[in-house]
Amino acid sequence: MTRHVSLNGGLTQVTNAFFRGTRPRVYVDSSPHLVVNGGLTVSDYRGFFGYLGYRHTSNYRLDGADPSTRAAGLDVLDFHMKRRIRRWVEFNFSVDNLLDKRYFETQNFFESRVRPEDSVVARVHGTPGYSRGFTAGLTFHLLGKK
Repeated sequence: MTRHVSLNGGLTQVTNAFFRGTRPRVYVDSSPHLVVNGGLTVSDYRGFFGYLGYRHTSNYRLDGADPSTRAAGLDVLDFHMKRRIRRWVEFNFSVDNLLDKRYFETQNFFESRVRPEDSVVARVHGTPGYSRGFTAGLTFHLLGKK
């Protein structure tokens, strides 16, 4: 966009993915059909670097035979910045999941039971994504930085 500001992005779209030679069709499961990422970067503007990034994954099928069993998608915004304080030291600050969105990093569908005496039930299992996280620090360049 300008000397110090850039915009980047990526998109992957998969449509109607199924295994060949199956009757009835068995659809590819456990894989999102839409993945999007993008970011706005400010670089080396008076010693400042900043990045605002967005990532999206669509909801997706978890069972090849049952289209109603689906994983939830996700939308997450991240922020990172650093500021040169001196030629040899930088201040760093990051906020992961800036809007504190609740989401699952991974989701799977399989049979399990809550307690040993319970009956086996097919259900969605998920790994929760990280809540908002802050990181701050200093970077020291031993030989200096141009």
